[in-house]
Amino acid sequence: MNLQELEEQSGHPARLIRFLIGQEVVPGPTGGRRFASYGDDHLRALAIYRAAKAEGVESLEVIKARIEVGSLPSVHEIAPGIELRIEEGSVADIGAFVEAVRKLANESKGEK
Repeated sequence: MNLQELEEQSGHPARLIRFLIGQEVVPGPTGGRRFASYGDDHLRALAIYRAAKAEGVESLEVIKARIEVGSLPSVHEIAPGIELRIEEGSVADIGAFVEAVRKLANESKGEK
C-alpha cells in the first residue's frame, strides 16, 4: 500500500507517519522514495503507537520498545473500574490467568 492508503487504514495523518519513521519508531517503507510501499508491519506499529498514546505513554523510546517487541496489550475488566492489561506473549494461557485474577479479586471482596 502507498502512504495515502496507510494513512486511511491506520487513521494517522501522513505527517505523523513520516515523523515516526524519521524518529525510527515506525519502520521505513520498502521500495525507495518514489515507490515507497507499506504493509502489515507498518499498520501494526501504528496500532501499538495508538494504544500506547491512549494509555498516556509519551516517551517515543518506550513506544519504540513496544513496537520492537510487537505487542498490543489485551485488556480485561476484572471488576468494575479495574482493568488488567496483559502484554502479548507474556502469559501462556491468558484466559486462565484472567479467571484466576478475577477469582482472587472476588475473594478479597469476600465473594466466592
